This record gives sequence, C-alpha cells and structure tokens, in this order.
Amino acid sequence: MNSCLIRQSIVDRDENVVAYKLLVRDGTRHLICRIEEPSSANEAAANQNHLTGLHRITDGQKCFIEFNRSLLLENAYTSLDSESTVVEVSESEQFDAELVDACRTVKKKGYALALDDYVDDPWLQPLLEYADLLKVEFPILTAEQHRRIIECAGKYGFVAMAKRIDTQEDFAAARELGYTYFQGYYYCRPRSKAISGIPTSQLHYLRLLQVVNAAEFRIDAIEELIKNELSLTVKLLQYLNSPSFALRSTVSSIRQAVTLLGQRPLQKWVSMITVSQLGQSKPLVLLNASLARAKFLEVIGKQVFTDDIAGDCFLVGMLSLLDAILDVPMAEILCNLALAPSIVAPLLGSESPVNQLLHLTQALDEGEWRLISALASQMKIDEDSVFAAYEDAIVWATDVTENIK
Repeated sequence: MNSCLIRQSIVDRDENVVAYKLLVRDGTRHLICRIEEPSSANEAAANQNHLTGLHRITDGQKCFIEFNRSLLLENAYTSLDSESTVVEVSESEQFDAELVDACRTVKKKGYALALDDYVDDPWLQPLLEYADLLKVEFPILTAEQHRRIIECAGKYGFVAMAKRIDTQEDFAAARELGYTYFQGYYYCRPRSKAISGIPTSQLHYLRLLQVVNAAEFRIDAIEELIKNELSLTVKLLQYLNSPSFALRSTVSSIRQAVTLLGQRPLQKWVSMITVSQLGQSKPLVLLNASLARAKFLEVIGKQVFTDDIAGDCFLVGMLSLLDAILDVPMAEILCNLALAPSIVAPLLGSESPVNQLLHLTQALDEGEWRLISALASQMKIDEDSVFAAYEDAIVWATDVTENIK
C-alpha cells in the first residue's frame, strides 16, 4: 500500500483557510498526525512517496506536519520547503535539552515551529520564545488556562491556535477568548440551536433543486425557474460558453443550455450552484467540503455500485452538508425537496449503500485510519483507490470553487 495524505483546514478569525494540517499514513502502519520513526529517518523524509501530492492538495497554503523526536534530531524536515512547511512538535515528546536544541535548529534553518498539544507546564516555558504557533486542545482547558495562553501569546509573539473546534459555539467562544487560528469541523455542523423554517430567500433555489431532480424531466419548468433568477442565468451561460466546453457556437438561451446539458449534467450543475448560492454567508471552506464530498462519492460510487445507485452519489455528497449551510435540521430541509427515497435515506443517516460512502468520506475528513480501512473492506474497495479519489476530489473541488463562488 502506498502512503496516504489527508488534509484538515486551519482557518483564521474571518474563517478563511490559512493552512492545512496534513495527516500521514505510511504504508500499512496507522499513524495519526505524524511521520513515525522509520528504519532511516532521513530516507523516509527524503522519499517523497507520501508527500508528492503535498502541493497538489494544499492549494499553495502552508502545511503543518508533525515530526517525532528522531526526525527532528536528524533534521529530516529539511527535505521540505521552508516557505510552505510548519514543523510541529508534540507535547508528548520528552523535552530534554537535546530536543530543545533541535527546536532551536528548526528556527535557525528558517522553518516555522509549532508546539502541538501544549499544556501549561513550566518545563515548556523556554520553548515559547522559539515558537511561531502554539496549538491547544480547546475543550480540555479551563478559562484560566486559556487566559494565560493568550497572555503568553502577547508576551512572546507567537500565534495561539485552538484545535478540536467541533461546534459553531466552540468557534465563537475561542474567537472571543482571543485565539487567532482554528482547526476543527465546526463549519460542517449546523448551530446547536438550528432555526426552524427555511428563509423565503432560499426557497427558490431549493425549488429548482427539486424540479431538476424530479422523476419527470420538465424542461419548461426548469427553464422558467432559472430565468427567474438572473444570477443563475448568467452562471449557466458562462459555464457552457467557457473554454472547457469548446462549443462551436455561443449558447445564448436557457432552453438551449438545458437541452444541451441533458438531465444528469444539469442535475450536477444545479446542485453545485444551489449549494454555492445558499452558502454565500458561510465560509468558503464549507462549499469546498461539499464539492469534495460530491466528487469523491461520485468517483467511488461508479466503482462499487450499479448505475442507478451510482447516479445518486454526487447529489447526496453535495447535499450532505446542507443542514450546516442553512442551519436548519436536515429532515426539515428534505421535507421541502421531495427527493427520491434513494437520495433521502443516506442524507437522514438511514441504512443504504450510499450511506456507507458518506461514513467513509467523514472518516477521511477526520483521519480515522482504522475506520477508513474497515469501511473500505466492507465495501470491497481498494484503499489505494480511496485515497487517490480523495486527493483528486480535493483538487477538483478547489478548482470548481474558484469558478462558481
């Protein structure tokens, strides 16, 4: 098995992605958040099998990679670009004089240094003057510990970063306390007190989504709904007249566009545009996550399902975060859509083949290596194919986000 990469977004106070945490699994060993000690530390770091896709999936952003004691002492991180690499050191390592000196070397060589899983321990104080970032597990610290960390950030000049931000409320609290960067999947979850009722301004897009996915493909109804929303009309015509289609003549009408695309491609386009329009007030990382899920489910679905089931996979992935986008319970959203049972079942968490794929993409998001292996085995999917599809989906989603946001 080849080495595998998973990325997790790190956002700033305005919820813009500023970096990615890379989780690495090397071969058959299950490693979380770090490159474990190999037979030769230098050889492992220089062998870029697990990092060849690094720039491909980080979209030019910095990447956080955790190195263990052995790799730090051998300066193994120097095989990576200092401009784009943040060297992480875990609190679980033994911080003796040798390791402290290794951290000084990281800084001397021009790399940013992050201390991970930091605890308020006097022994770690000497390291604070070298740290560029300090990461803490937000939920486990007391209010007093948070206060001291923010004070230290001001004193020593490092950036305070809160991880395990799992809810919208966690993000708001960490931001209020003064943290600068945040890591977690809070943006993929609706607020704990989700509102009741879908805003009237959003109903038009949901109506279009329903009509285009109806059993009967009604061109007249679809044309009318798109024409009634100027932004959709412009986006559709721009999409079809883009260089990627290389059409001989310009598409100038909605009916021409709908007829040219056909049902399945139109369903995909409408679902992408609908989610992007509904999520305009949400962080861009949420749209990106929806797109990546949709593409991953589509690619893997074609490998393991019959055509009728595989055809639903893209839409299921695209809509799987709609509750977080609207801050409305998923069951209430689906009541307004009247989609086919094969699409509704996985979105509600009911037993279905596609639901297993949703669990798989969620396990990938969170770096749950053993669960990824178990689900891939249950579905008889080759793990190399899973990670190849995952990386391709991330790159595709990034490209598409730029075109439809």
